[in-house]
Amino acid sequence: MLGAIISAVTCLLSFVLIWALRYVPAASVFVDSPAKPQAMHSRAVPRYGGFGIVGAIALVVAATLSLGSGPLPSWCLPLGVALGLVGAVSIADDIRHVSALLRLCVHTFAATVVVWAVWPAAVGLGAGALLILAIGCVLGIAWSINLFNFMDGVNGMVAGSSVVALLGLAIVGTLASAGAAPNGVIVLCFAAAGAAAGFLPHNLGGRVFMGDLGSTGLGLIAASVALIGAKEVLWQWWVPFVVFAPMIVDTTWTLLRRGLKGDPVWESHREHIYQRLVRHRNWSHLQVTTLYAGLTFVSVVAVVASRQVAGAEVGSVPVLFVAWVLKYSTLIVLAEAYLRNACNAAQS
Repeated sequence: MLGAIISAVTCLLSFVLIWALRYVPAASVFVDSPAKPQAMHSRAVPRYGGFGIVGAIALVVAATLSLGSGPLPSWCLPLGVALGLVGAVSIADDIRHVSALLRLCVHTFAATVVVWAVWPAAVGLGAGALLILAIGCVLGIAWSINLFNFMDGVNGMVAGSSVVALLGLAIVGTLASAGAAPNGVIVLCFAAAGAAAGFLPHNLGGRVFMGDLGSTGLGLIAASVALIGAKEVLWQWWVPFVVFAPMIVDTTWTLLRRGLKGDPVWESHREHIYQRLVRHRNWSHLQVTTLYAGLTFVSVVAVVASRQVAGAEVGSVPVLFVAWVLKYSTLIVLAEAYLRNACNAAQS
């Protein structure tokens, strides 16, 4: 019940904040141009939605945890600092272009702050293995920040998938908590899902975009709750990979494909599978968003139905994770064939 209230309040607050920003003159500087290489729209669109999303999350999580009986989680302040760093460079990039190298450096430093804050004192590993694991977590969070930004190219894509995935993690964490009151990471999942839901009415019609602040903020939060939840044994390490699989697979495969072709992976483009579905197969934004949200929902149902949601040691590879790897490998092959046929038909 508390989780539903948190999501509902954050949803309403996010919606109202974004609605109110249209009357703030300073918000007019945040406009997305259709001339950008990766643009999937034909007119200039305001991109201040991230202020409502991140603002609503921060306010509701801070209020909820402050009113709780226990102390604030130790990761709250470092995550807030990391979110501020990522937000600052994202706002700067929304106003005036910031180099990819500088953004990546800030994202990596912010990821390091999060990993440093939540890293366990001992996990039964040697110093070398522990260092490798820590570096992997830092790179994973930095990758998630950029992944969400890459996937924010179709109306409702990132927000819709985030609602489903974060609610899924919240449910998994609640089940693992055996009915106890939601802890900090579960509260954050419910709040982030609600904030993304509050943004959707503004975004599905293409009236407002979330901008880099919204996409990178959600990417940082998603990766952070994945790490924190695994540390607190709310879910196994592989659960977030399965839940966010549609976006992870699309981005990873697209950059791998570009790299194999010799194209710069750091440059903006329109070669994601979701972008090619719109461009080459004439899918609507709503159809693409529904597909990805639907695949995410299937992932959530599979994880919730699984009995292996908590308690595994690092390094275990359950059947569900392997099955999802095989599933999405097959889907990539089918999607490429589907899109290739469209290109061949257009050329003939």
